[in-house]
Amino acid sequence: MQRWLFVLSLLVPVTIMAAVVPSPDPLEADAASLFNLLQEADRKDSRTALKLSFSLQSMKLTSTENRVWSKLLYCYYLLENDSISKSLSILTNSKEIRWNDLVGQTKAFHLFSLGYANTYLGNYTKADSLFESSANENQNEILSVKLKQATADNLRYQGRLDESMVSWLAALELSEKQKDSVAITDCFIGIGIVEFLRAELENATKHVNLYWQFNSRIGNQKKVAYGLSILSLIDYQNDEYESSIEKSLRSYEIRKQTSDLKGQGESLNNLALGYMGLKNWPQALRYLNDAILVKTQANDFTQMTVILNNIGHCYRQLGDTEKAVEYFERALQKGRENGQLEDMMRSYRNLVAINAENGNYQRAYELQSLLIKLRDSIADMEQKAAVRELEVKLQADRKQREIELLQKERSIITNRWLTVALGLFFALIFGILIYDGQKRKHRQEKELLAAEDELQKAELKIMTDLLEHNQQKLSLYTENLLRKNELVGKLESKLKETIHGQGHDEGENETLLSNIASVRILTDDDWEEFKTLFDGVHTGLLDKLLSDYRDLTLGEQRLFLLMKLSMSTREIANILGVSPDSVKKGRYRLKKKLGLPETNSLQEFIDDF
Repeated sequence: MQRWLFVLSLLVPVTIMAAVVPSPDPLEADAASLFNLLQEADRKDSRTALKLSFSLQSMKLTSTENRVWSKLLYCYYLLENDSISKSLSILTNSKEIRWNDLVGQTKAFHLFSLGYANTYLGNYTKADSLFESSANENQNEILSVKLKQATADNLRYQGRLDESMVSWLAALELSEKQKDSVAITDCFIGIGIVEFLRAELENATKHVNLYWQFNSRIGNQKKVAYGLSILSLIDYQNDEYESSIEKSLRSYEIRKQTSDLKGQGESLNNLALGYMGLKNWPQALRYLNDAILVKTQANDFTQMTVILNNIGHCYRQLGDTEKAVEYFERALQKGRENGQLEDMMRSYRNLVAINAENGNYQRAYELQSLLIKLRDSIADMEQKAAVRELEVKLQADRKQREIELLQKERSIITNRWLTVALGLFFALIFGILIYDGQKRKHRQEKELLAAEDELQKAELKIMTDLLEHNQQKLSLYTENLLRKNELVGKLESKLKETIHGQGHDEGENETLLSNIASVRILTDDDWEEFKTLFDGVHTGLLDKLLSDYRDLTLGEQRLFLLMKLSMSTREIANILGVSPDSVKKGRYRLKKKLGLPETNSLQEFIDDF
């Protein structure tokens, strides 16, 4: 272990250069610097990385592969920042990208991201399949590490600890080859958690401390909180409940500061464990219920069976048998849905015990029978896995023996002089092939570069023409709206003169004038068509506006977009069917919503947005 401390101290300067997420090759020049900033930000603050990834995917990248890749990076950081539903929605229903048409490395990253999202949602079997499919497509070393780590976590959530450890060790080996200290310490925390679950507390403490100390040095508060959270569990297992509660509280406070919802749920569960150790069941229940609430908000269901079982245990200690059974049953159902066999066994054991205590022996017997079947099923799976592993080792050993035998036979038959002659002959042939291959490769590269240049020019012209076309459509649409409203206004004035002159009923007059006036207002259908045309010119602007300022009303959104088109107060009033004074008041309210100082110009802010 001291060796690792020394290695990590050497690797700290390398951390800034080590890769966090895979990069497409080549990356466009404008995007490369932003991607480098994103890499650095990821090590300290995933929220900053999310903002940078949003900017990256908003850029007008010419390469289709780069556009897809930037979108995948954005989805990855959404997952890192609790936006699981939003990320999954983009990964499955994006209007910009046809995910089913992806091939090669981009397909591998897409499958990995889907698996990552499904792990958080508790769909472990589906996540397993997605990770396996991603590995079959993948050729990137960085993504290989992340796949191994994600697979290891997924296996651990299912209670398959031995398989999880194998995957973590494979990820650690790959990380060492890349000399990536961040990936190495991420493997340490994974290994430490598995050791903790195996009750190997001394080794677990060493690995988790290495992770926590390293991230404290580089300033990654989110990971510092994670390390503290696991250390609190180790203290709990060592019956050091006060220390466990103290570490859990520190972890929870950091996670609140970093807006880490998933982590907050974990810290709250760990806090509850400390109070359960102190037999303060009401306090533990409060924290456990808060944990469920927070984890549900984050769409993170990875620990839900554990929390539900803990709640059932608290109710059992408080003497509320009905509630205890309810939560044990919910834990069993969630474990069955997620394929968490170990958690299912825990739920079965709790239900058997509580039914036996209350004299429900028939039900206890039925549950015990199901528990035995599940245990036998797990044992059978483990036995089959062990047999498969032995078969693989046996086949590998046979192949190695065959190779060694073949090498011996060749060494006896081969003549030294013949070898020299053949070596010279092959060297000559190889040299000719290399020379010919280099010439052919050079010629092909020139042709490829020329073709790519022509393709980029053609794509740029198409995009320019499309933008001009969209601008013309938007201008024509707004002009038509203004022209229509002017005509309606004139008609309204004429009607006023006519109906007042002829002495019609006052109620009918007001209804007729109200119906005429409503034609001038920008309707919902007009608004949807206007948004579509506006997005064709200012792609992603409305989405960015709603992302940065979520509490804007529909009227404020409309005012913002119309001001973005540099329309006058009179024109905006005309389109919205309100008075100019109402538009001025709307501007004032919008400026307040956007948080602009009095001295700043609202129009300049909107123009630069």
